[in-house]
Amino acid sequence: MTANDIPDEGHFQNPVPAAPVDENTWVLLPRRSGFFSQLWGALSRWKLTFYLMQLTILTVYQKAILSWLWLIIRPFIMAIGATFVIRDVIGVDSGDIPYPLFVLASLPGLILFQRGMAWCTRGLDRNTRIIQVLNCPRLPVYWSTIAPAAVEAFVVVICFFLAVGYYYFHDGVLYIKLTIDLWLIIPSALALLLIIKGVCLFTSILQLYAMDVWFTLRYVIPIAMFSAPALYPLSAVPEAYREAALLNPISAPFLGIRYALFGMDAAGADYIFYSLGIGVILNILGLMFFLRWEAYLVDAS
Repeated sequence: MTANDIPDEGHFQNPVPAAPVDENTWVLLPRRSGFFSQLWGALSRWKLTFYLMQLTILTVYQKAILSWLWLIIRPFIMAIGATFVIRDVIGVDSGDIPYPLFVLASLPGLILFQRGMAWCTRGLDRNTRIIQVLNCPRLPVYWSTIAPAAVEAFVVVICFFLAVGYYYFHDGVLYIKLTIDLWLIIPSALALLLIIKGVCLFTSILQLYAMDVWFTLRYVIPIAMFSAPALYPLSAVPEAYREAALLNPISAPFLGIRYALFGMDAAGADYIFYSLGIGVILNILGLMFFLRWEAYLVDAS
C-alpha cells in the first residue's frame, strides 16, 4: 500500500473490529462516515444537546454577583440607550407606536443576533477540553451554544408584553394588531435563527484556527445590526438606500415582526422568504464545512 492509498482520516470515524483472523489476531477496519450519517448521529443525540444547553445556561452568570438579574439589566440598559440616542438625539420617529415599545419589539431579535453570534462563534473554542475528552459528535456542542442568547431573548419577550399591558392601561390603546398577520412572527424568527446558526457553522470552526475571526466579528456585528432597520423604521431610511437595506438578510426578520405586531413596515414582509432561503443555504453549506473540518481543528487546538 502506498501513501496515496491511505484514506484521509477526516472521511472515517469510529473504527470497529472486523471478524478475527485467528484466535489471537483482530483487524481494525475504519467505518466510512458520510455527511448524512454524521448528521443523523448528531440528531440522534438530542438529549445530549439539551443537557449541554442547561449546563451552558447555568454557568453563564455563575461568577457574577448580580447573577440572573443580568437577564433584566442588560436589555433594560439597551432599551434606555437606544431610546436616548435614536429617538431623543437623532430624532427618529416611530409613528403612532411609543418608541420604547418599538425598541422592545426588536430587542429579542437584536439580542439573539448579537449574543448568539458571540456564543456560537466561540462555543467550540470554549468547550475544547470537554469535546476532546468526551467521545461524542461535536454538532450537539455547537447547537447548545445558542441557549444563553435564546434565554435572554425570551426574557425580553416577556418584558415586551408587560410593556404592552402598561401602555394599554396608561394610554387606553392596545398597540398590537390582533390580526392573521401575527403568524409572520414564526418565519421571521426562524429566518433570523437560521442565519445566525448558518454563519456560525463557519465562524465556530475558523475561530479554532485563528482568534482573528472573533476580533473581526466584534466590529462586523454592530455594522450589520445598525445597517438593518431594527432600531428605526424602514421609512427612516433614505429612498436611495432602502432597497440595499432590504437586501441585508437580517433586515426582513425585524421588519416582518414589526409588521405582524404593529402593521408597519409592510414592504419588509415580502423579503422574509428571501432571508429564509439564505438561512437554509448557509446551513447546508455550513454543515458540510463543519463536518469536514471540526475533527481536525478541534483535536489540533
